Amino acid sequence: MANLMFFGDIFYVYEYDENCGENHKVEYVYLYDIGDLMYCAKILNKSDSSLCRSTYNKLSNNPNKKHLLESIAFCYVELDTKEYKDRIVHLAKTDQNPKNCGNIVIRLNDRDIQDIKDVILERSRFFDQVLVDYIKEL
Repeated sequence: MANLMFFGDIFYVYEYDENCGENHKVEYVYLYDIGDLMYCAKILNKSDSSLCRSTYNKLSNNPNKKHLLESIAFCYVELDTKEYKDRIVHLAKTDQNPKNCGNIVIRLNDRDIQDIKDVILERSRFFDQVLVDYIKEL
């Protein structure tokens, strides 16, 4: 299915949650694929997005911990696409390669697509070179 998707398409998979013992829908942004490896970024739910923002704000206000903001944990984009307002696409672990991809939901708006490209290029040390090179060509 990956070769039917384009950079910025949102798709979902069902993943097992050990905490509740059930499958739940998880949404991803498709980035790129090569052979058997798919690069994608997880879209956090509203609660996790809020927690991420809150943690970022706390660290940015603490001079002793501000350096932590340069980690992959804070490599994300706040989405502007109407259906995903107040949510974050988290760019850590872009080589997750989710199995059993569901249907494509929608495509991100142009602003969100550009923001994801910019973050990956600006913080390229966190990403596989093949993904960085692909984004440079887009």
